Amino acid sequence: MSDKKVVKPVALAVGAALAGSFALASGAVRLTYAELNRQANQLGHDLVESGGAAGGPPLAIWMDRSPWMVVAVAGVLKAGLAYRP
Repeated sequence: MSDKKVVKPVALAVGAALAGSFALASGAVRLTYAELNRQANQLGHDLVESGGAAGGPPLAIWMDRSPWMVVAVAGVLKAGLAYRP
């Protein structure tokens, strides 16, 4: 069974069950699972709209470790793309 079929439903179920709970925090930035999901969905949608296509080359993510890096990774995966740290 591919990871895509296992990870996505589990991640969605956890996010839905804990929507109001904090998913991550760093300094003054705190994101709930619902906020993380909303921002990742927006980024994923923007990537698809800008011509990103599943099966293409991995996207490079060059960011400091932060809540926004987690949003970026989740958004790339939601767009059906791969990333390279």
